[in-house]
Amino acid sequence: MRRERRARWASLFLALFLASCALPQERTEPAAGAETAPIGLTELRFSDLPGWNDETAREGLAAFLGACRRLLTVPPDTVLGGSGTAREKGGTAGRWRAACTAARAAPPTPAAARQFFEANFTPYAVGPATGGMSFGGFYEPTVKGARSPGGAFTTPLLSRPPDLVTADLETFFPDLAGRRLAGRVVDGRLVPYYTRAEIDLGALGSAHLALLWLASPLDLLILQTEGVGRVVLPNGTLARVAYAASNGRPFVPIGQILAKEGALTDGPLTEARLRAYFAAHPEQERPLIEQNPNYVFFREVTGLSPDLGPPGSLGVPMPPLGALAVNTSALPLGAPVLVATTDPLTKAPLVRLMVAEDTASSLKGPLHADIFFGWGDEAAERAGQMEASGAAFIFLPR
Repeated sequence: MRRERRARWASLFLALFLASCALPQERTEPAAGAETAPIGLTELRFSDLPGWNDETAREGLAAFLGACRRLLTVPPDTVLGGSGTAREKGGTAGRWRAACTAARAAPPTPAAARQFFEANFTPYAVGPATGGMSFGGFYEPTVKGARSPGGAFTTPLLSRPPDLVTADLETFFPDLAGRRLAGRVVDGRLVPYYTRAEIDLGALGSAHLALLWLASPLDLLILQTEGVGRVVLPNGTLARVAYAASNGRPFVPIGQILAKEGALTDGPLTEARLRAYFAAHPEQERPLIEQNPNYVFFREVTGLSPDLGPPGSLGVPMPPLGALAVNTSALPLGAPVLVATTDPLTKAPLVRLMVAEDTASSLKGPLHADIFFGWGDEAAERAGQMEASGAAFIFLPR
């Protein structure tokens, strides 16, 4: 078995330089050999769903219509992910076209929204029908920056390097669905891409790749962890950035690194707590951050209104409490997902119909998803404290 796997990787390396990235893109990319356990889906009736009512349907329809703007414009064979039944019924863009067309024709009323979903979808419990899911959160951070280096702004936010090669492994091996690899070609061989520490030391000649300049490595790390961000420039204008690619190295959460040092282990790790810690220990900032070898590159997003969320992997603006990041080796992008969990601040039940619009390999397995909370201080606090169990119910086209 091990010899067989080694032979497969050898063949893959010979062909990788021909591959290119396609939808979906992830906020951080997986290690090449990571395994993903299959999930079980249990078919249900809408009357079985917690909190299913007209208002829940109305909120979900608004998010689904946003996703349909992309699903109706990409080729029908565009792969969206998923496994088993989820892949069969919703794994390509073409599977969603009839539902998206019907959604556009639905009257804009709560009752009509509910009727639309019940007529066009079948709900399935993801994993155990009584729960079994875990939920985290993410948000769109805001930091200060500039278009040129100088003064406080000495940390570059980099665009994708031209020598970075990425590949969807499913192109070569169907049993590696949802897995991606990144590297660079040296003497005709694919080798791992530079680590964060190597990039910080100048391996890329970073100045010519800089989109923007930030005030600290921590500001950069926060944007890289979330995969999106707002950068306030000196003249008060706003630059929006979104994930472009990753160096493919394993993602090591800063909380895990700090825990190893015995720091900030007494509660949720929010952005505010992280900033306070490094303000008190500035000499630790770069050395600790460089223990995470993963590095994310960005692209600038233009023409996006400040009152809209950032684009996720699906390529459409993500609505607060309407977008979900999922593991696409288990669930497909574009799918409506009814989430039943607990609000991190109020501890009240949180039941919302969201849409799988983003993906991140740092998710803790196929039965974990991240809720997009939006932008601003409250969103940062909610995302930082979100760590709850619950249930998820995916809607798949009839």
